[in-house]
Amino acid sequence: MLKEKLLKAMLRTSSQNPISVQALAKGRKVGDVRAALGELLNERKVYSCRITKGKQTADVWWLAGNVNTVPLNYNQTIRARKLRAARAKIEEEQDGD
Repeated sequence: MLKEKLLKAMLRTSSQNPISVQALAKGRKVGDVRAALGELLNERKVYSCRITKGKQTADVWWLAGNVNTVPLNYNQTIRARKLRAARAKIEEEQDGD
């Protein structure tokens, strides 16, 4: 029952937008949440990562299979397409002359 609630709470998570154990454990015992997340990890339904900032560490979790709708290199891809189109236009103009 706790596992289903955790999965439901993690619907909008991804590797780029994970959620911490403390956020998932609101109103519950952190140990119970960690145990349920460990079981879900063994079932490969969620993934985990430890983030260290300075002297503080936090375990973050996300639902397996969730990906961002916009890839990380979205702006680079758009710029590359515009550059290719501009080059093609210049080449067409040069061939036409």
